Amino acid sequence: MSWFFLIFMAKRYLFILMMQLNCVILEDEPLARAVLVSLLQSQPNLTLLAAFSRAEEATDFFLTHPEVDLLFLDVELNGTSGIDFYRQLPYKPVSYTHLRAHETKAN
Repeated sequence: MSWFFLIFMAKRYLFILMMQLNCVILEDEPLARAVLVSLLQSQPNLTLLAAFSRAEEATDFFLTHPEVDLLFLDVELNGTSGIDFYRQLPYKPVSYTHLRAHETKAN
């Protein structure tokens, strides 16, 4: 998946939202995280509560912040799975979207 596609899908998803939502990003790739932070901050109906690169940090945040509505979650995190992270959350955000970007080689 290219960066362009990731940005396009994130923008498309954001335009669909019509209510005020509290968001959290869990993405270990710095550039992808920065792009998402920028996109979310440009949306008046989205409040970015936090952006994390490690699941451990995000877990601690979720224990004390039950107001998260939307989670942008990387499928493959360093050392753990985004799916496993989501399963162990003490509560589930209203919605979440999986993020995945990887390089592919042309033949």
